[in-house]
Amino acid sequence: MVATNASGDIRWQTTLDVALANGKVNRMYLLPNGDLLCFGRYFQNNRALGLLFRLDAEDGALRWAKTYAGSSLDFYFNDLSVNATGTR
Repeated sequence: MVATNASGDIRWQTTLDVALANGKVNRMYLLPNGDLLCFGRYFQNNRALGLLFRLDAEDGALRWAKTYAGSSLDFYFNDLSVNATGTR
């Protein structure tokens, strides 16, 4: 992932865990403090699983990541709601 300034110059770039090599980010939200909340899916053992993670605004460092699996063969996020404070 890459973050740029208004001129298109790279501010930071980061490579995420191998899980995303077999998946994709569906949507990213800019939180009030500038962090990015991202969600999508990745594939493991021929199953689509949900992925939710947060990147630091300053350097793109991974703050945390969560994976989600349901009882069906495929489980991933199509959309996400974030409140005005970015806390829910």
